[in-house]
Amino acid sequence: MSLSLEDSGAVVRISDNGKGMSSDELSTIFEMFAQGDQSATRGTGGLGIGLTLTKRLVEMHGGDIVAESSGVGNGSVFVCKLPMTPFNVQQEAGDRVAPQ
Repeated sequence: MSLSLEDSGAVVRISDNGKGMSSDELSTIFEMFAQGDQSATRGTGGLGIGLTLTKRLVEMHGGDIVAESSGVGNGSVFVCKLPMTPFNVQQEAGDRVAPQ
């Protein structure tokens, strides 16, 4: 996993060396109930909603998430980009401090 700042936004990259994904799987991986071929890797799978929920939450915050893979057997990379806005620490802290 890595975190970097690019174009006024935070970019989180999560990579694995798992089974990877075909181009067909990449095109549908964020759709509700989408699951890759699980015959060779797991006996039981999830519901196929986790990546859909993740994408929707990221988009609600003005960001984007994409999946990348060089193909089956080559692992996967998920890249999440979130915008950053200027934050005035004193003003925000002052708004939350109770008068003494």
